[in-house]
Formats: sequence, C-alpha cells, structure tokens
Amino acid sequence: MIPATRRAWTIRDPYTGPRPDPSQRLISVTNLINPPRMIRLTALHRDELPPEEPGIDTWKLLGTAVHAAMEQAAESLKTRLAIREIDERDFRAPLLVEHRTETTVNVDGIPWTLSGQLDLLEADGILWDWKVTSAWSVSDGRQGKGEWASQLNVLRWLLERSGAVPRGTVRGLGVWAILRDWSATQARRDEGYPDNQEVAVPLPIWSESDVDDYILTRLRAHEAARASLPLCTPAERWAKGGGYAVLRSAKSVRAERIFDRREDAERYRDEILSGKGLIEERSGTSVRCGRFCRVSSFCEQFKKEKETE
Repeated sequence: MIPATRRAWTIRDPYTGPRPDPSQRLISVTNLINPPRMIRLTALHRDELPPEEPGIDTWKLLGTAVHAAMEQAAESLKTRLAIREIDERDFRAPLLVEHRTETTVNVDGIPWTLSGQLDLLEADGILWDWKVTSAWSVSDGRQGKGEWASQLNVLRWLLERSGAVPRGTVRGLGVWAILRDWSATQARRDEGYPDNQEVAVPLPIWSESDVDDYILTRLRAHEAARASLPLCTPAERWAKGGGYAVLRSAKSVRAERIFDRREDAERYRDEILSGKGLIEERSGTSVRCGRFCRVSSFCEQFKKEKETE
C-alpha cells in the first residue's frame, strides 16, 4: 500500500529543464555530460517510457527535497536582510538561486541550444551545487565524481556566455555533498572516511579553452548520435567486473588477473606467463543499464549484453 501523495509526487516529476523532441537540437548541461546513446534513445522513446515507481525514484525525491529546502532558505535570507532582521556583516544575499539560462552554440555550422540551471551562486562568487550522494563519493581523498567538475565548469561558462552574470563573477566552484549513507562508526575507525555527514567538495576551474573544447566535443558526440547510435563505453555503463582476463589455459577456472586495458593484459601474459595462456574479454555487469537507465528496454546494446550473461 502506497500513500496517494507519494504516488502523486512520482507522476508529477519536478524537473523543469528541456525535454526536446527528436527533431530539436536542445540539450541541458546534465544531458550534455550523459551518454549520447542514452540521451538520443530518450528523445526517440520519451512517450513510450513507463512511469517510475515509488522506491525506484527515492534518490530523486531526496535530492528534490534538499533543493526545495535550500531555495526556501535563500529566499528567506533575502527577506530577512531586507527588513534588517539579521546583520549584513554575517550574511550576504546570494546572487542567483535556482536560475536557468541558455545560449546557442554553433557546432560545425549547426546551432545547438545549451540550457542549464544552477543551484546557488553566492555573493562571494562561489557557484555551489547541492548533491545528495554516497559517502564513497568523497572518501579516500576523492574530489567527488568526475562529472561534477564537468557540470560546474559548463554551468560557469553558460552563465557568462548567456549574459546571466558578467565574466569573472564566478570565482570558485564547489559541491555541498549531503551523504545519505554516512556512518559515525565508520568515521571513527576509517581515516579516509568523511568526518561529517555534510562536506564541501571544492572543484577546479578549467581554462576557457578547455571548457570550449569539452563542450564542442560533447555536442559533436550528441550530433553524431542523431545519425548513428554509438555504443556506451564501460565507464558510461558503470560496468563492474569486466575487462581483459588473463588465464593460464582454456581449462583454468579462475583468471590470473583482470585488466581494464588489453595491452596491460598482453604485457602481463608476455612478462609473467612467458607468453603462454590466453586473454578473454569479459563484459561484466552494467550497473547503470540494469538499474538506472530508463531506456534500457529500447537499447540493443543492453539486450545483447543480457543475452551473453
């Protein structure tokens, strides 16, 4: 039994970004970073996608709740500063909150519209993004997930190119990570584990040329996907357990080692096994495809992977 209000949230879907039809060259910052195959299949089959179910979209619910709470806090801050209920020496009103902007990018003569929505641009010029994520994402010196830096740098570029803020306004990038699975016990016994349930993750600011190159490269990939769907890479599929296995013989039950790259597997075979044995490519398990990709039922790549398991 599921409360009607909970089901109502799932079918409401609070996303306010672009949902382009197959003919449009309109893409959000998040989708720019995502796999071109997945984004193109979504555009082609959007009307056929089954509705999500409570329990499947839990992390989206938590993330939306955090964003709503922080937006409310920012608006309250502006009001309290205006009526001088709090001291300006302690708080300054944010420059932008949940602000969406867009600009046109010409890709080899083809215009694309790039759209993005920031979470918070503080008065000190720090562009923040709220993330409800796992403790693993920021453990052992990790600077968050790789796509976080891509997302924030593209958003900074978009804000300046669209005229939402003057160039040079954004002076820093950061993710405020709220760790949904944080454990106080783990924090006490593991030196590499985050000390608190909420942590700041500073991100590097890329050079202008690096951001330009990244955006053009990604848009070219999405443009190419309109003509021919590319295969998702192991990294895009969040593949686990796959790679190139080195076996002593065809009768071996276990691999000697498993490498991400074939050349490393060949070097191991040649140097450690004196050139004997064989190399077996293993697909592994695609975590994203099986659990988090809404268009996997329309994906021939995923279907073929399932057939070989």
